[in-house]
This record gives sequence, structure tokens and C-alpha cells, in this order.
Amino acid sequence: MTPAPDPSRRGAGAVTGRPVVFRDVRPFGAARPVDLTVVDGLISGRAAPADAEVIDGGGRIALPTLVDAHIHPDKTTWGGPWESRRAAHSIEEFAAQDAELFRRQHRSVAERAYGLMAHAVTRGTRAMRAHADVAPAYGLAGAEGLAQARERLRHALDVQIVAFPQHGVIRTPGTAELLTEAARSGTVDFVGGIDPIGFDGAPDAQLDLLFGLADRYGVGLDIHLHDRARRASRRCAASSTAPGLCHCAAR
Repeated sequence: MTPAPDPSRRGAGAVTGRPVVFRDVRPFGAARPVDLTVVDGLISGRAAPADAEVIDGGGRIALPTLVDAHIHPDKTTWGGPWESRRAAHSIEEFAAQDAELFRRQHRSVAERAYGLMAHAVTRGTRAMRAHADVAPAYGLAGAEGLAQARERLRHALDVQIVAFPQHGVIRTPGTAELLTEAARSGTVDFVGGIDPIGFDGAPDAQLDLLFGLADRYGVGLDIHLHDRARRASRRCAASSTAPGLCHCAAR
């Protein structure tokens, strides 16, 4: 097996700016291999310059970069002992177990998250949206830890950070203030929401707060809807003129 690349190194040609030829590769699994020439970070149809760096693909498949659109690196125990979870029968039970897991960790969020995110880089991921739980149980430790891991990997990975209220926005006092601080400080790119009716029980209060933060601080929104009721979906749609709305996915 070919050793995994070191995520601390920049991509081929990134330091020198030299053109790169990926020789003998199969775009999207094509039957016949080709040579791909990359100039200034873009695939070019021109002949390879004489000074181009050549990387032999050995007939491997060439694919666009992988994007992980939903990952929670703040909760990982990557590189540490195995952690077993009990069966959770509600969002509240799941969130309570998350807090227990957080308290048991001896390594920082930044260290654990970096391990997982760096491993993703070695397997072809070059962009991700990373959710960090924000609640009084954690403060902003998750978001700040992901920001540190992002900085260490900025040469290899594009990361959007979401301040995510897994414990609820309104039902858990103190969360609204933490979301506000995360958005105000510039630590995160998005603020999140979760089931304004079925879990938070306060659709107007939650959505007014989130859309207000998006408007005030220019952050995006990442609202997770598992509610079967249509009211929350309609409320999101009615408010979607606020900048940066990402998605509302009702089941």
C-alpha cells in the first residue's frame, strides 16, 4: 500500500509554483489513462512545460477533491482509547452523553480535532464544514479548538466552522449568549439551529435570534430540522432573505 501523504506538506507544486503533470491517471475511472497538466492550480489543455514537475499516477483514478459537508471533529476521540456509547433514544439523551464524553477527555479539542482532520486530508478531503457544539457544558471550547486545528491545516484544508447548539438554543439557558459571542468574535462562519418546534419548543424565539445574528454579523446559518411539522419549514422560508442561509432540511 502506498504510504499516506503527510498533511503538513503543501500540495505538489504549491511552494515552487511550478506546473505539475500527473502522468498515467484515469479521470473519473476512465478505461484509458491520460496525463493531466496543472498550471497555476488549474488543469490545462496545453502541453506540459519543460520545467514541469512530474508525478507518476501509476494508472490510479483521478477525482475532484473530496468535501465533507457535515463532520463533528470536536467530539472525536481519534488517537485515543476506544469510547463506547449507550443507545440514545432522544436528542436530549444524545446531547447528555456528548457532555459526559467531553468531561472524560484529557486531550484538548484542538489536539483531537487536528488528528481527525489531518487524517481526512491524507485520504483526499480538501474541504469540510465542521460543527462544534456550543452550550454552557462546553463554552466556546469546541469552536475555538476547531479554529486552532483549522489554522494548522490551512495549507491543505478549507474549513467552515459552525457554532452548533446541540443542546438547544432556547431550552438551554446561556446558549444564546454563547452563539452571539461566537458570531461576534469571528471564530465561526455559521451559527446553527436545531428543531425549533420539536426540541427547542420555541420556533419564533430561536429563529428570530439566529436570523438576527446572521444579519448583524454576516455569518451563515446551518439549521437542522428533523421536525415533521411544517411550521418550522415555513418559518425558515419566510425568513430566508437573511444573508447566508445554508439549508433547512425537514424530514
